[in-house]
Amino acid sequence: YYGREVSGSGYPWCMVFVWWCFREAGLSRLFYGGGKTASCTALKRWVLTDNQSCGGAAWLAAFCRGTGWATVLGSHTSTGFGLGAVGVLELLPESGLLLQFGEAVETPDGDLDAETGVLPDVSCNPKQALETCLSLIRESK
Repeated sequence: YYGREVSGSGYPWCMVFVWWCFREAGLSRLFYGGGKTASCTALKRWVLTDNQSCGGAAWLAAFCRGTGWATVLGSHTSTGFGLGAVGVLELLPESGLLLQFGEAVETPDGDLDAETGVLPDVSCNPKQALETCLSLIRESK
């Protein structure tokens, strides 16, 4: 456990394993500010989004915003069918066009995903999202 052998169920090992992976990669300073923790909730999680994020990515952003599990950073997710069920497909036989009808779903902010997408906790240019995220991490230390 953090360098010593232990046995039994009294030792939460999953975060210790993640700590070990960071240490083995020579990146200890990036894990929990160089410290140690066995708590999954002690770590800060980030989700980066942009207006191309849809489907599962939009669901993850909505989950993170609604529960606080992670900070969503970037721009809104795509609008339209981002959170809704897969739309009904209808073939228009005379024109050969295929139309898709979906449903609008409420986002954690109370908006409709078809209009706004899922808004991030921290808005920034998506091309700068990683740099913004790293800056916020550095500032929080």
